[in-house]
Amino acid sequence: MYRDKLSKVNYESTFSKEHLERLKPGDKITCYDFSRIYSKLINELDGDITAVMILQGMNEGHALAGFYTDNVSATVEAINVDSDKDSTNDLMKAKNGIKLKGIKTISDRAGIIEQSIDKVYPQVLGKQPKSIKEYIQELKSIPQEQDVPDDVVLKLQSLLEVMKANNISGNEFVQTLWGVSKTKYFGDTKLEQAFLGELQKDKDGNERYKRHILLRQPKQEKGQNFSREVYLIDTDTLDLTTCFDQDIIARLNSGELIYESEKHKLPGIDKEVI
Repeated sequence: MYRDKLSKVNYESTFSKEHLERLKPGDKITCYDFSRIYSKLINELDGDITAVMILQGMNEGHALAGFYTDNVSATVEAINVDSDKDSTNDLMKAKNGIKLKGIKTISDRAGIIEQSIDKVYPQVLGKQPKSIKEYIQELKSIPQEQDVPDDVVLKLQSLLEVMKANNISGNEFVQTLWGVSKTKYFGDTKLEQAFLGELQKDKDGNERYKRHILLRQPKQEKGQNFSREVYLIDTDTLDLTTCFDQDIIARLNSGELIYESEKHKLPGIDKEVI
C-alpha cells in the first residue's frame, strides 16, 4: 500500500518457500500468497485435477490461480476487489456469509462447478449465502431502537466489537465498513473518511506503514473554525482513538502519519506549510 513511500523497499513477489511456510490463519496475505497456497492444496487432492498459478504482469502484477480437469476449468482469486464493482473482495464476503464472486468458470458444460459451490456453501456457513445486495438490505432493515443515543463513538465501538468477534480486520474490515456506511447506522449524515499510514520500524530498522481510517462528522453549522473531534481506527487491531483535528495535524507535521492518497484528504487536516 505504501511501497512508493518507503525508503527501503522490502516487498517482493518472488517465490519464498520460507515465507509461505510461516503463514498461519489470521496472517495478512497477498494475491501471490493466496495463489501459491491454493494451487498447492488443489494439486494435493486425489483425482485428475491440476491447479496452476496465473501471473498478470509477472512479478509486478496481480496473481490468481486456475484449475482444470477433463470436464471443467476455472480461475479463482480471493483478493478481487473489482470483481463486481462493490468494493469488496472474496475474503470479506466469506467472513460475512456473502456469495463469492472470485470463482469464474472457463469451461463447464455440465454445470458441475456451480452445483458443487451451492452444495458446499451450507456446509461451510451453516446456511445459504447472501448476495451483496441482500447483505446491504439486511443491514438497513436492522430495527433502530428509539432509546439508543445518537453517539458516533458508541456506534463505532459496537461495530468494532462485532468485527472482532467475527475475526474481521484489515482490508476486510475496511470493506465491511463500506457496507455499513451504505445504511443509516451512523445517522442521516455520512461520516467523512480518509486513510492514513503510521510509519513504524521493526527491530532490524526496516520501515513499514500501519494503516488507519480517519473519520469525522460533517460540519453541523457554517463557519465553524474550532478544533473538531475525529476518530482514528487501526485497521489491524481495530483500536479506536478519539482525538481532535489538531492532534492529527501535529502527527502529520512530524512525519509520523501520512495520507495514503494525496487526492483523498479531510478538508482542514493536512501538514502545515512553512
